Amino acid sequence: MDNQRFRAYLFVFFSVLMAYGYQVAHNNHNDKMINEAMEEHNYRINRYVRMANDFILQKSELKRELSRVQSMYEASRIENEALKQQLTRRDK
Repeated sequence: MDNQRFRAYLFVFFSVLMAYGYQVAHNNHNDKMINEAMEEHNYRINRYVRMANDFILQKSELKRELSRVQSMYEASRIENEALKQQLTRRDK
């Protein structure tokens, strides 16, 4: 009887040990898959953040350029207006 009980305990012990080992292996596999997905996600997010920062920088440069061109236009318009007034005064 003791031999059968020992075998039963041994069977239960190895069954629990195998179930635990399987669970550890399964969790390890899931962790690897999650880590790979997170690395890919982080790579994409970093790329999109760099692109967004580049667009913000480009937008600020375009705003400065627009401001410069507007002031040049305004200066030439004022100068042309002054020249036009001088010409009309000369013609009178």
